[in-house]
Amino acid sequence: MKKIVLAVMTTVVLAATALPAFANVSVRGYTRKDGTYVAPHIRTSPNGTCADNFSGCR
Repeated sequence: MKKIVLAVMTTVVLAATALPAFANVSVRGYTRKDGTYVAPHIRTSPNGTCADNFSGCR
């Protein structure tokens, strides 16, 4: 019984810590063609659907 509880708790902790790792993406600073500098920032990661603006679909 203790092994089952330990396995469930371990799974829950690992799943909870893995989800936030994929939520955001760091973007390095860069200079645009027109000379404007874009500062480094954090954005949400693409989610693979064209139904919203998070996927980069055209």
